[in-house]
Amino acid sequence: MQIVFCNAGYMVTGFFHSRPLDALLANHSCNATSAVQISHHFLRRMVKPYGIDVLVFFPSPVASRFYDKAHKLDALDFFKRFAVSPDDLPDTVFASIGRTVFRDVGPTAIGFRLVMKLVDYNFFSCMAALFGSQLPDFKRQRLEAQ
Repeated sequence: MQIVFCNAGYMVTGFFHSRPLDALLANHSCNATSAVQISHHFLRRMVKPYGIDVLVFFPSPVASRFYDKAHKLDALDFFKRFAVSPDDLPDTVFASIGRTVFRDVGPTAIGFRLVMKLVDYNFFSCMAALFGSQLPDFKRQRLEAQ
């Protein structure tokens, strides 16, 4: 085993409390549980030579067909403008392996990393909770939920 790409996921939009529990658990299973299962499965086979490299790769939004079926949200449209090309990702990934453990690619990933270095995560979360209800997406979702 030479390399494993452990990347899967999808986004559930809308209000958490209005989504069926089964849909939320399926989302969690795909986005979190499966990554642990896949990593554990392959890492047990790859750790034998002890010469493994791990790279955590955050590519920002990727210009893919994800947006074709995604809910129409202003926030998604905003970040889509900064999406990186999927054609650029393989070279960046392979150039990073063995050189770093964590790699942010694209303006969104780098921007969030810098903000989290400058602003306390708890403060950022509190501000998001305080002002989130003023965002157009929130207001639109609230109307649709009624």
